[in-house]
Amino acid sequence: MSEGVPARGRIALLRQLPWRHRLLLLQAAALLTALRVLLRTAGLRRVHAVLNRSARPAAFAGRRAWSSPREVQAAVHLVAMAARRLPASTTCLHRSLALWWLLRRRGVDCELRLGARRQDERFDAHAWVECDGEVVNDDPHKVREYVPLSWHPAGQRP
Repeated sequence: MSEGVPARGRIALLRQLPWRHRLLLLQAAALLTALRVLLRTAGLRRVHAVLNRSARPAAFAGRRAWSSPREVQAAVHLVAMAARRLPASTTCLHRSLALWWLLRRRGVDCELRLGARRQDERFDAHAWVECDGEVVNDDPHKVREYVPLSWHPAGQRP
């Protein structure tokens, strides 16, 4: 019987969310699931190119943009919530790509950032999202430990 209590709590929490947040939570869960497969099969450049084409803000003219910091933080929270509840684990790249795409679809000007560092003789990489030069889905102090990579998504080479 006690096993049903957490599920009821999650349903109650879901019901408290506004409809637009429920929709974003479901989109985030579906996107995170798809990204786990797509990144392994198609690679980052191809996946980024497809997401970039499908999330151009101009394509969503007429919709109210999620431009306030409060709305951006709500999206950050909902992507993290979706990631925690998936049966399979996600990486910072999955979560950052999903957040970047969901925000861009809603008219938010943001960038996907990749960085690397060497720690204890091993290579470590990290991904995060920035809006107006501010890190939105991670600790800015942690991000400073990484050297930003200069990568050019498919079709955007200098």
